[in-house]
Amino acid sequence: MENRKGRSFIESWANQRDDIKQFFDERYWKLLGQFSEHGFNIERYDKIRDFKSNLAMVPCSAKDGEGLQDLLTVTVGLAERFLDERLRDTLGDGEGTVLEMKDERGLGKTIDVILNRGELNLGDTITLVGADGPFSTHIKGMFKPRGMSEMRDAGDRWEACENAVAACGLKIVAPGLENVLAGTTLRQTNTPEAKEKAENEARKEASISVDIAEEGVVIKADTVGGLEALAFELDKLEIPIRMATIGPVNKRDIITAQCAESELNQIILGFSVKGNSEVQPRLQGPDADIKFIGADIIYRILEELEEWRETTQAEIDAAARENLVYPGHLLYLQDHTFRNKGPAIVGMRVLGGRVHIGQRIMKRDGTPVGQIKSLRNRSSEEVKEGRQGDELAVAVMGPTVGRHIDEGDEFWVDIPASHAKRLRKIELTPIEEEILEELTLLHRKEDHFWGR
Repeated sequence: MENRKGRSFIESWANQRDDIKQFFDERYWKLLGQFSEHGFNIERYDKIRDFKSNLAMVPCSAKDGEGLQDLLTVTVGLAERFLDERLRDTLGDGEGTVLEMKDERGLGKTIDVILNRGELNLGDTITLVGADGPFSTHIKGMFKPRGMSEMRDAGDRWEACENAVAACGLKIVAPGLENVLAGTTLRQTNTPEAKEKAENEARKEASISVDIAEEGVVIKADTVGGLEALAFELDKLEIPIRMATIGPVNKRDIITAQCAESELNQIILGFSVKGNSEVQPRLQGPDADIKFIGADIIYRILEELEEWRETTQAEIDAAARENLVYPGHLLYLQDHTFRNKGPAIVGMRVLGGRVHIGQRIMKRDGTPVGQIKSLRNRSSEEVKEGRQGDELAVAVMGPTVGRHIDEGDEFWVDIPASHAKRLRKIELTPIEEEILEELTLLHRKEDHFWGR
């Protein structure tokens, strides 16, 4: 497809090959059909005769900028034709949006503001939204980007001003800006009535619409909107939130996260925030006090969170399996009696499943035998566990050879009922399942609900 960056759609369309036009038309009519299913009448903007009954579609290329001038022309034309009655006078009490708070050398704490209504003057009283609710201060200094510079690219190209009229970008210097919340509204409040009204509105803005649970993760953001957006995505994933606040991560956040009962909730999620100067070093590296995931994109936070939760859950499951008493079946080998008692040390082969130090063993009829104190392999090395096929020297506290046990006897690991219930939820080998079923039948002769 032929293209020249930035040209209009009409100009581009006239220079396309026939096969390209055919391909476009196929996609175009398919798209129109999809919109029609939802009750929208869509037509290409250059074919519309009545803009009241049709929605204009302007083909654009985000990559090359083709069609963007058409889009702007259509938007301006429609606004001029249909929205003239909605034009409003923006003069009056100033109102704007706080973009961020900065610490500027030579100025101290400043806020970058988009003034979208009214006007502001040097010395005006303004009401802002802080972490603890509304507060008022007065403007000590105002600066505008010099010339045609944009706020984000102004750098040090700012010039002082005494008056500003909407709409424009401003840098404001005022006392007490430390706790102002980005994303909230600045209001001019030179009268008691305006101040009272502004404080009521500020209280509504300061209230965070996030459901808090007794157990959950800690989330942070630089704005109220950002915090609520992160909370919304976590709610869709059914991840509970214990604390949600604005601003950098602090010591209290770390302590709250550390106190979570579940390891899966011992984490802080930060949307466009980092730790303050005191705790930032404690959030980094392998020796960090708490797991911290921070990014400027919510979905990146969610992706990292999902990976971390999967890894953490696997570690939790592994630890739980390590502590579980697994099914095990043992054979007391002939001519392998090394010590008769205190503890009895005999040679055994693991016929199935596994056996671990500290476990108790019993006979087929349920008669207790004793507790395993140690396991040694053929190299006389002490091991914690033996698995199917292993031959081990087993030290058993409790029995006496010749009185309680004899060569050729078979033993089974005595599984607690609570462990049997958990074992049914994890993957076992066929032999382990067979041993577990055999033990279940034995125990349920006396307790019908054993292992349920």
